[in-house]
Amino acid sequence: MSHAVVVVCLAVGLAGCMVCPNYKRPSVPAPPQFRAGEQQPSQTSLADVKWFNLFEDPTLHDLIAEALKANYDILIAAQRTVQAEGLLQATRSAIAPQMNLQSDVARSGVNSPIQSTGRGFGVATWELDLFGKLRRQTEAARAEFLASADNQKAVMQALVAQVASAYFDLLEYDAELAYVRESIATRQQSLKL
Repeated sequence: MSHAVVVVCLAVGLAGCMVCPNYKRPSVPAPPQFRAGEQQPSQTSLADVKWFNLFEDPTLHDLIAEALKANYDILIAAQRTVQAEGLLQATRSAIAPQMNLQSDVARSGVNSPIQSTGRGFGVATWELDLFGKLRRQTEAARAEFLASADNQKAVMQALVAQVASAYFDLLEYDAELAYVRESIATRQQSLKL
């Protein structure tokens, strides 16, 4: 009886052991002023404005929407985010007890029906997380998922910026071409005079 008590006490004592402490984000207070003495910007920043509210050009909206739908980099980033989410769920599920159901099925001949021997039973397994391995794996999977989601957003932002930049370059080239044509017409009129 005393051996069982020692084993239980030892198991409970080891259950509190962890490889490393839980991660806590350090608090870093923002300074009240910038180095140049200017006040911090207001809460409404240009970075907080959505791109479709910033650019009020329907042609640009259509171009960006088409680029977002047809871009393979965004599709790949979205797929990686889905995979990371699945990995997070699979890793998180390893903490809970697992239940497996097994059954024997037999067929006696080629034309005979499949018969179950009726010996089905469930096996419950559970890995004790003595040193925090499963918790750390879950934290790592969560960090990977968040990184994938942020990467997907970054790819989308880069694509929107590229399309908008190319569109505004094209508008600038069109304006320069119109200026050159107007200048040529003015010089031709001067030559005629």
